[in-house]
Amino acid sequence: MGSDNYDQLIKIVEVLGSEELLRFQLTFKSEINEIYKIIGRKKVPLDSFINPKNEMLASKEAVDLLSKLLCFDPVIRISAKEALQHPYFKNKE
Repeated sequence: MGSDNYDQLIKIVEVLGSEELLRFQLTFKSEINEIYKIIGRKKVPLDSFINPKNEMLASKEAVDLLSKLLCFDPVIRISAKEALQHPYFKNKE
């Protein structure tokens, strides 16, 4: 969790990458100048946050599903219906 809006935005961009941020038009005018400061940051693989030191805390299917759910742009983001059809939920009873 970030210590303020800007710190939280940096943490989100670390996972999603700044190119995702550029595709999605944020309407928060107060953060526009802050957003331009973090443009160009490289995307860090989501797996490195979830499975640090290769501890395998989450399966490949779980990481894949999270990566499809964590998108700024709702057009790109997987829908709830699609998410429920994801391989992560296969054989879960």
